[in-house]
Amino acid sequence: MAHSKVRIWVHVVFCTKYRKKWINPEIKARLYELLCKELWKKRCGVEVINGMPDHVHLLLQLDSTKCIADLIKQCRGGSAHTINEEKWFDHEFKWSVGYGAFSVSQSLVGKVRNYILNQERHHEKIKFKEEYKRLLELHGLEPEKD
Repeated sequence: MAHSKVRIWVHVVFCTKYRKKWINPEIKARLYELLCKELWKKRCGVEVINGMPDHVHLLLQLDSTKCIADLIKQCRGGSAHTINEEKWFDHEFKWSVGYGAFSVSQSLVGKVRNYILNQERHHEKIKFKEEYKRLLELHGLEPEKD
């Protein structure tokens, strides 16, 4: 083969520190734009981004030369640095340490996109802890102990 062809879809979920409800309607669009910019710096395209006041979901295409851990570190670290430097809040903004990153097959991209776009409606029925537990189980991962 003369050329390498790679498409790696990843559904990423991460929370604010202590799951504080810091992502309010006033900053939501700016925050999502900032997260997307950080990912574009790493040559990763964002298909969709949405979430709730305490967490974010992203569907992205992972650049084949990137490590997911480094990518998430840059995305969260760069965004928190900008938020704090520009003083979006009267307190320090931080992301939680952990995250979830789940592979998505091309055939399920539309389903995951809709799932992310409908977070508000989804969370009328289910709390984040249960949602995250289901995502872990769906991907064969051990849920965290409380």
